[in-house]
Amino acid sequence: RFIFKNLTNLEELDLSQNQISFIEMNAFENLNYLEILRLNSNNFDQIEELGQLNSIRNLYLPSRLFNNLNYLTSLIKSIKLRYSKTMH
Repeated sequence: RFIFKNLTNLEELDLSQNQISFIEMNAFENLNYLEILRLNSNNFDQIEELGQLNSIRNLYLPSRLFNNLNYLTSLIKSIKLRYSKTMH
């Protein structure tokens, strides 16, 4: 169920340009050292709870998600939000 659960030392994860349409709640839960997460250029319109991403510094998202940032309030203080200029 949690693909990344045994990758606890992972620091960077690039899932961009994969035509992902849904991310399961807490999909990145055990990635305690994840600093860079690239989800840009995918097909989802919203993201559920990502889990505790205490080490995250850069989060790349599809630009359409920047219309509603309410779900990211707990992360905004510790990350740099970057958007993809592409629509996917």
